[in-house]
Amino acid sequence: MKALILAAGRGRRLGVCATNTPKALLRLTPDTTILDLQLRALREHGVRQLVVVVGHHADQVIHHVSAHRDLEARFVVNPLYATTNTIDSLYRCRDLVDDDMLLVHADLVFDPALLGPLLAHSGSAALVSRHTSRRSKDFVARIPDGRVREIGVGLHIPGDHHDLAPLYRLTAADLTRWMVAMGEFVGAGRVGCYAEDALNPLLDALSLHPVWFRDAMCLEVDTVHDLRRARRQYAAHTRDGVLA
Repeated sequence: MKALILAAGRGRRLGVCATNTPKALLRLTPDTTILDLQLRALREHGVRQLVVVVGHHADQVIHHVSAHRDLEARFVVNPLYATTNTIDSLYRCRDLVDDDMLLVHADLVFDPALLGPLLAHSGSAALVSRHTSRRSKDFVARIPDGRVREIGVGLHIPGDHHDLAPLYRLTAADLTRWMVAMGEFVGAGRVGCYAEDALNPLLDALSLHPVWFRDAMCLEVDTVHDLRRARRQYAAHTRDGVLA
């Protein structure tokens, strides 16, 4: 099992917080970045091989990850990070899919314990909240029959829809099929959308199952408000001894 971390984004909605610092390296405490938390979670669950897509301040991310000597990391540079979205960053990793993979966005702050059930799943799965979605800026999923049938951002998806964390466990076969679909988008110049736009047409044939969680620390950091909330939640977890 490998982890593929998407860490190329500019983070415009974070304003000056992300001008000189990539989102992944924003600090939850003076000595812990978002990426540190993710790397700790992966290490705790035995995942030590990484593919990291970098773009905005790529040198900072490469230096930070490389300092973790016990991790084996390969870096993919997206020079077009400022004008493209995740579909372009992820598609650049198409030749590196040789194993089942965890796919995670580098701005996701989550309880490391959430990785356990996700890794234990035998097929492709996504981390999904039991709570019905009320937000419009983050990923939501439509799950009418125990399978994820549609994923969107900023969409009002009808029916049984829930908050979805951009943290997936994907079989090599399913990720390869997704990469092929992404290639059609990229080839047509559709690089400003989310990679999930290429996944949605596959979800009737490709089985993506929800791994449910409730009331755990799990949030995307897109705005200054998100960053403040993440810092509060992380402080509460460390104070209560949930995270060492």
